[in-house]
Amino acid sequence: MKKTFLMWSESIRHFFSKRSVTLEAFSREWIRKRGDEGKIKESTLTNYQRIIERYLLPELGDLRLDTITVEVVQNFVKTLERRALNTSTIRGIIGRLSSIMEKAVEAGLINKNPCGHIVIQKKWQTTTGKILTIEDQKALTHWLLAHEHNLSLAVQLGLFAGMRISEIAALQWKDIDLKNGFIQVRRNVQRVKNHEAGQRKTINQIGTPKSPKAFRSIPITSILMKSLKGYEKSTAKPEAFVIAKKGGSAYDVRTIQRYFKKIISVLKLDNYRFHDLRHTFATRAKESGMDIQIISEILGHSETAVTMNIYLHITDLHKKQEMVLLDKLNSIIYGKAA
Repeated sequence: MKKTFLMWSESIRHFFSKRSVTLEAFSREWIRKRGDEGKIKESTLTNYQRIIERYLLPELGDLRLDTITVEVVQNFVKTLERRALNTSTIRGIIGRLSSIMEKAVEAGLINKNPCGHIVIQKKWQTTTGKILTIEDQKALTHWLLAHEHNLSLAVQLGLFAGMRISEIAALQWKDIDLKNGFIQVRRNVQRVKNHEAGQRKTINQIGTPKSPKAFRSIPITSILMKSLKGYEKSTAKPEAFVIAKKGGSAYDVRTIQRYFKKIISVLKLDNYRFHDLRHTFATRAKESGMDIQIISEILGHSETAVTMNIYLHITDLHKKQEMVLLDKLNSIIYGKAA
């Protein structure tokens, strides 16, 4: 690995030795080298490219590497903050910039990485989605159960199992244990860059989750069990995708999203996103009294704080129900006067 690194640094130094190196030129070479190494997933490489093209190059691309100072990077962070990006997104962007600049240091093109002491103001992250009302959830459920289509099943997996849409699209029948009542989440659909000339810019690729916590078992609820048993009879192949086209290939995530939007339109519900099904699952689970640690594990979160701050919504009905407990205590303390 050390030999490979030295060769990389030497080739970079030689390539740029007599040039005024801009961030754009160096970052493109950096991403090319990372791709050639073949040590990171194609989906990760696509994400790196997206960060470089969308965030780094528009603001810093024309700057020479030796003019990108701590002050320049700090001002860049402020620009990102004004765009209302959340803290984790900004950290990811600066993390990529830091990796690029660190490689420039190793190649002898700059003396110091300017990203070392950057301050990113932490924003208090609260819920970013919304949940279906009880009435809307009932209407949606009745519609799904009345329309037998595997895309309807995809929506049920979001609503009754809290699965991510990328996990639903990659689900295979061998991942579903109907006898013991569990769904095993082992893979997801990732959108990666298409290197075929003249073809679509991106394509779907089945991959594995990045986080160990994302590999998990989800108990199957009774309402979902009935639907899964009904659809399972239509296929006998364990390798088959649960949410499959007639030819057997997996549906594109965007097709599932469009189907969901169509249902929402037909039922004249609020403008919910597919991901709001996951928020709804988490909130209903908490309202039912489920332990927060269990909810977090079912959702595949790295820590319960993510579940609490982003996915759990306190509804007016839940607040009212909890306030009854205070009323009961007050009646004990104050008697009828309460």
